[in-house]
Amino acid sequence: MFRRARLATSLASLAAALTAGSVASAEPEAPPPPGSAGPSSSAAPSASPSSPSGPGAPPRSQPVASDPPPAGKDCKDDKSESTRDKIVKYDGAFDVAIGLAGARLDVNMDTRQSSQSLGMFLHLGAFGAKSGGAFSFKLSSVLAQGGAGFEVRSHGEAFAGLGLPVADGGQVFLELGASGSSFKNDELEANVLSAPMAYGGFQQSFDGFGFQLGPRGGIAIRTEWEPGDEAAGRRHQRALKPRVGYGGAVAVASKYIILDGSLLRVAGTEPLYAANGQVCLVAAVLVACGFVDYWRSVATTSGASPLPPVTRDVDATYIGIALGFGTGGAEVASSKPSTPKARD
Repeated sequence: MFRRARLATSLASLAAALTAGSVASAEPEAPPPPGSAGPSSSAAPSASPSSPSGPGAPPRSQPVASDPPPAGKDCKDDKSESTRDKIVKYDGAFDVAIGLAGARLDVNMDTRQSSQSLGMFLHLGAFGAKSGGAFSFKLSSVLAQGGAGFEVRSHGEAFAGLGLPVADGGQVFLELGASGSSFKNDELEANVLSAPMAYGGFQQSFDGFGFQLGPRGGIAIRTEWEPGDEAAGRRHQRALKPRVGYGGAVAVASKYIILDGSLLRVAGTEPLYAANGQVCLVAAVLVACGFVDYWRSVATTSGASPLPPVTRDVDATYIGIALGFGTGGAEVASSKPSTPKARD
């Protein structure tokens, strides 16, 4: 019994000693006496607003959630939207083709003179309208070497003007510009340049397909028609002063077919006709094209002694094929969905 009482007393004393020590360690340190140097201010911990303390403060390991940015203020979204707004959108079509070409020229006078050639074929075309304006452009050429020497065949035109919308992707247009056609080798030299020339008609664009057609007319300021090989004594000549020229044109552009053609008649008692065209079938980026030129008018020989000058009705046909690469297409700006902007 005595031993139990003694053990209980010892345990009570030990518990009292431990309690007294923990309380002493929890009490704040007594302030230093006056006149003595206190602890350095740099050693004192500074309170951080980002690490609040006290009752009710969140634990330091848990980050404080910040307010999300307001809707519509994302810089990336604003930048992408402004970039899309700057992209030029229009109703129109385009086509391009380039490749290796083979061609044949036939000049019919009193006899037929023929020659073949090999070279390069190039065709570029575009037309369209935007914001009340309209445009048309074409460049088609062949550079080749053959039996009649080096030959160049080229057709080009550029027009710009007004477009009056009459349907989704369709407009009536009236444009002003210039056009020219030429051919040159040893057997034939021909060219006609028309400026100014007015071009009016209708153009329609769908997604992937577009066409335009219409009449045109203007002043043929330069017209030359010289068939026959001069070195062989077959050269005929005819030069016309500026006069009225008129005709028409058509163009089609799509993912599967490219078509372009024009006809010009230079007026007069003996008119000159100049026509050209090209058509291409498109498969992915491969194209197979056919092209043709036709010229016809009267021409007169030089009349070298002892032969008198002779005037004949002469025509020339240039026809060829090309294999290469190309593409075409069309778009309608009004059918493109617009991306709605976020609001605050």
